[in-house]
Amino acid sequence: MLALGPTVEGLLATADVEMTHSAPAYVQRLTVLFFGLYLLMATQDVAVDGWALTLLSRRNVGLASTVNVVAQTFGYFLAYTGFLTLSEHGLVTLTGFMRGWGIIFVCSALVVAATKEASLPDGSTGSVSAVYAHAARLLHLRSVQRLLLVLLTCRAAFSAADALTTFKLIETGFTKAQVAYITTLIAPLNILLPLFIAKWTNGDAPWAAFLHAYPVRLGVNLLMALVLAHAPGHGAPRASFTACVIAVLAAQAVASQVQFVAQMSFFARVSDPSIGGTAMTLFNTVANLGSKWPSSLALFLAEPLTRRVCRGGTQAGAECGTAATRETCLASGGTCITMSDAFMPLTLACTLLGIAWMVAAKRHVLALQQLPHDAWLPNAQHRSGRGRARATR
Repeated sequence: MLALGPTVEGLLATADVEMTHSAPAYVQRLTVLFFGLYLLMATQDVAVDGWALTLLSRRNVGLASTVNVVAQTFGYFLAYTGFLTLSEHGLVTLTGFMRGWGIIFVCSALVVAATKEASLPDGSTGSVSAVYAHAARLLHLRSVQRLLLVLLTCRAAFSAADALTTFKLIETGFTKAQVAYITTLIAPLNILLPLFIAKWTNGDAPWAAFLHAYPVRLGVNLLMALVLAHAPGHGAPRASFTACVIAVLAAQAVASQVQFVAQMSFFARVSDPSIGGTAMTLFNTVANLGSKWPSSLALFLAEPLTRRVCRGGTQAGAECGTAATRETCLASGGTCITMSDAFMPLTLACTLLGIAWMVAAKRHVLALQQLPHDAWLPNAQHRSGRGRARATR
């Protein structure tokens, strides 16, 4: 973080120059850069998950999800909305912002390193190879395999809305700063809501809470598509449109937070504390993958399914499908007009997919929370198997 600020800012400065190329080199360099950054931060993620399992009692371990969501939301608010607001007024640069938080990150890591660790949980081992072997046995559990399948598929229904809403808002005339201000209005809801729903999501049926929020999110996605389809033109009154956008985004935040807190609560309940946060991080990683692959697919499909043509100028009637053709249209005195937009059909397709998922998976998802705790512990099943073998002999 301390050294990356100037590098990232330099790469972003080349964006305008390289945007006309089909595969901008700066995107590739940023991808490699942030892949390395996330790889280095993975250890911290495992450690935080492990603390959640060891510091909280078994009765309150589900509250780890509440703490996680509140802290992550507040951190995201500071890093995203805070930076955009400060930079909008010329109070901070990207390099200075990253350097400042890099210093805070290093100081907090030093404080943690100097703190005395609690004793290891029963059955845990300090051997790295033993932990990986334990995690490999975890993947052979039928219960874990069913959970991972659910996590990889459950968020495909929301991929179009999650991936494209911000871009569509900017297309309708919102600036990035205005989108950030809307996020600021919703941020208190995101921070406080997990505290109010903790008792519900921390109970014996967190997946029931997840499923209750599922159709709400599907409905909110359709509502957002309808709102954006009736966006006023540039220069038209926008107060009522903005109010509708804020209301729909707030409803989306509520449903999304209920699902995330319930999911994290379940992870904390079934994770094996003998391998620290490795099991919980495994579940979180697959859950993140389950949201990223459909969002990436939606982004991939959005451009070819959207048709824009040049209106006016010497290039009238020409396609505006790429950055280069859009620039050519504007240079000729024309304007690129969207003739068919991918957001609505993709949202409808994802909604139908979500309904099908609910019908096919609901019973199996609810069955996961009925399994005994031993079903999530490879060592317990290993001991049980040996016991049955001895009884047979």
